[in-house]
Amino acid sequence: MIRFAITTSTILWTTHTAAPEQPAALGSVLRVVANDYAFTMSAPVRAGLVIVRLLNQGHEMHHLELSPVPESLSLRRYYELATGGQPSPLIHDVGGPNLTAPGDSSEVLIRLAPGRYILTCWVNATDGKPHIMRGMMREIRLGERTESPPPPTPTVTISASDYSFALQGRLRAGTNHVRFENRGPQEHDIQFVRLSPDQTGASIREWARKGGLGGPPSVAAGGSTGIDKGKQVWFTVTLRPGRYAVFCFVPDVHDGKMHLLHGMLREITVS
Repeated sequence: MIRFAITTSTILWTTHTAAPEQPAALGSVLRVVANDYAFTMSAPVRAGLVIVRLLNQGHEMHHLELSPVPESLSLRRYYELATGGQPSPLIHDVGGPNLTAPGDSSEVLIRLAPGRYILTCWVNATDGKPHIMRGMMREIRLGERTESPPPPTPTVTISASDYSFALQGRLRAGTNHVRFENRGPQEHDIQFVRLSPDQTGASIREWARKGGLGGPPSVAAGGSTGIDKGKQVWFTVTLRPGRYAVFCFVPDVHDGKMHLLHGMLREITVS
């Protein structure tokens, strides 16, 4: 599948507050460390409700996408399908921590089935190639499901569809517990950014029209990488009073344009 990749050398992101660690009682923890350009991780975890925590120890921006795959699909074939020109029925994405700046961390809570998963990063290197093309891809296996508690009760539910976000609840200053769900039909992700006083949603759209190589808002505030229709993840965002934008930058399957250029962008004032 074709993905939009963010060029770290041309985007002026600053580190947002590291994600508060969720209590281990919420589920097992998959701790993934990102470097330039590889993933290392904690000991294997069991399926169920899993906290996926990404720590960026590299010099570039990274994120993490999890994709369950059958045992018969080789890493080489996965790579060919994932970087090809058309979506593949063999690849389904279930989310992960979105943009995470160097020295920062972020996390999401995902209900994962037992089996094999491919972890990838699609942020661009300084040469314009996505990190997966520099080897930032790894496989893991989750053991049989163990008992896990129900997911936390969200304070805000955000539903994605083609091409909009619907919010149930209100985002407030402080810590917000978000459930992000995809009503489809296409894959969608979600990214929070804090807008500076001279920036608006139009600034982000103009950045996207130029290929994402300009200067978008300077503060990444959390979110989830892409999830398929019918999937959901949970995460927290800690927001200060001010203006934010929430958008999806997954490429459209019909024209390749980022979904935010199809209207999938909302400006939100937090107080």
